[in-house]
Amino acid sequence: MSGLSFTVTYIPTTFASMYLYSKIKAHQVTRVACFIMFSGAWVRLLSADNGKFWPIMLGQFWLSTACPLFFNMITQFCNGWFPDNERTLATAVCGIAIPLGNLLAFLMSGLMFQGIKESSPQEARHLVERMIWTQNIWITAITVPYFILLREKPAPDVPLTARPESSSLSYF
Repeated sequence: MSGLSFTVTYIPTTFASMYLYSKIKAHQVTRVACFIMFSGAWVRLLSADNGKFWPIMLGQFWLSTACPLFFNMITQFCNGWFPDNERTLATAVCGIAIPLGNLLAFLMSGLMFQGIKESSPQEARHLVERMIWTQNIWITAITVPYFILLREKPAPDVPLTARPESSSLSYF
């Protein structure tokens, strides 16, 4: 399901991503992506209350629209935050983070459904709900601080010689 939603939404959202990055600042586009991920994740949880599959699909498709917004942000992020000699490494690390996150999601799903019996649909439904809750907790824990703390560029470093001297330094 995740692969299908990603495949269907990737091309149109990539064009939307290019448009957004050309019109507004990168950190604002990334905040939009965080909101999309957060809201899509919690829409999926609506299936726990009504027992229907459509909220999972709707939430998953909505969640998948955020992926190109994040993927296309990598180069702009690295150009704004890292000096020339570190940009290649930073871009590679950001690029590796995407498949590592996918691997973690697959491992988490596999571990949660390990040993399930086909004859027990109630157990399967309970495990799906538990997996969605777990994913939502992770998505919330990542997107909310990211949404709040994200800046366009880091604060410029002020050399020690340019800093005002403090007459007293104390930890108390």
